[in-house]
Amino acid sequence: MTNDLPLRDDTINQELQQLVNEAKRYPADSQNPTDRAKRRIALNKLLNAIRGSGKLSKQAQWIESPNYEDYYHEALQITFVEVCQKIEQYNPEYPVMAWVNIIFSR
Repeated sequence: MTNDLPLRDDTINQELQQLVNEAKRYPADSQNPTDRAKRRIALNKLLNAIRGSGKLSKQAQWIESPNYEDYYHEALQITFVEVCQKIEQYNPEYPVMAWVNIIFSR
């Protein structure tokens, strides 16, 4: 039995990095409405891929809280906003999900 997990992680990271690069292609401060729309679409695709990756941290520090779901979803929304605002700061030397989960854990 082989372990396909590292291969899957690499594939997920490659897909996420492609989406990051797509979003970076269109500057946040562009005055061109088409570029702004394309950036928004690329960021939406990235966020959907992050959410569907299965690699988001479970945030164990809140797991015993009766409001775990609320805390988790609020933190996730804040994380997604920060990812969109700071996408240019992403360093491709590291996996996308490592960067996202660092932001998420704050």
